[in-house]
Amino acid sequence: MAKATTYLFLVDGITSEKAEKLRKAVLVSEKISDVSIKLNSGLVSVTSSRDPEAELKMACSIAGCMFRMKVSRKKANYWA
Repeated sequence: MAKATTYLFLVDGITSEKAEKLRKAVLVSEKISDVSIKLNSGLVSVTSSRDPEAELKMACSIAGCMFRMKVSRKKANYWA
């Protein structure tokens, strides 16, 4: 089994209700093991065995928020 890696993404227009919908929609994928969302910065951290960008984009459209970009570890502290 592949090693789980943490991926960081920036999402716009996220509220507490949308965050809960986003979390539920992302966790449907069996490759994703954990999701954490920082509401004040819009930073979404996804622990997965492969790149979850496609799943996150689909979950954003379901939750009603806007996927902005993938964030590198170096720039993650800027948004945190």
